[in-house]
Amino acid sequence: MYAAEPKSEPGIDLAIEVKSRQPHTRPRVGGIGDEGSRKLMHAATSCFALLLSGIAALAVFAVHAQPASPQAGFSRGQLIASGGGPGGRAAACFTCHGIDGSGQAGVGYPRLAGLDARYLAKQLADYASGVRQSEIMAPIARALSPADRHAVALYYQRLSFRAGVDVPMTIDADLQQHGAALYARGAPERHLQGCINCHGPAGRGLPPTYPALAGQPEPYVRDQLRRFRNRARDGGPADVMGHIARRMNERDMAGAAAYLASLPRHAAKGR
Repeated sequence: MYAAEPKSEPGIDLAIEVKSRQPHTRPRVGGIGDEGSRKLMHAATSCFALLLSGIAALAVFAVHAQPASPQAGFSRGQLIASGGGPGGRAAACFTCHGIDGSGQAGVGYPRLAGLDARYLAKQLADYASGVRQSEIMAPIARALSPADRHAVALYYQRLSFRAGVDVPMTIDADLQQHGAALYARGAPERHLQGCINCHGPAGRGLPPTYPALAGQPEPYVRDQLRRFRNRARDGGPADVMGHIARRMNERDMAGAAAYLASLPRHAAKGR
């Protein structure tokens, strides 16, 4: 009796048989009839449209949530440096570092213009955390968010400044010559390497780890060497600067500082 039935692939006969026994009526959803089905389909379509709208809104938000452009960061940094940041005018960077970022040689405030932004941002972070100690800079750095510190660093990196040399006339020529020799070849008998190895022949540094030193004020460089020696400042990778400073005597530090102050600054090319 079953031999006369047409053959088909496995799994299809059952589907055909079940379909053939169903009454010829329109599908019902949960027993709610045609009108209920239409309402349910309308609701599902509305939910789907709402979902698409939400996805589109999230996409727009994501676009607007992208990090600020370099120009926006520069503008924010300029605002902070001029006294418009969290610390207000009392914490304005230009008060000590000058309008053009060249610093003040007479009182030992360093130049910031043209220094690498990554280096500057790290120094601000070190001031904020206490790794680099300063009664003046610590509260200023703590008042800035990481984004603000980066913005200030970017501003000074791109800031042009007055090239030249600000060497106090009182510097001893013999002391300066001693510093030049230390910078060029160090003191091998004391296992003291030359500064030139990391900071370059013209004192332009090796960013972002080793900063430019050319034209930095003599009192500032001498003070920083003492801080490296006393572990009041991070000595960099493997504490290189700490090891160097602890091998230097006071004459070495004064001579190196005098020589670096004599090197001409090179005008920064806005980056």
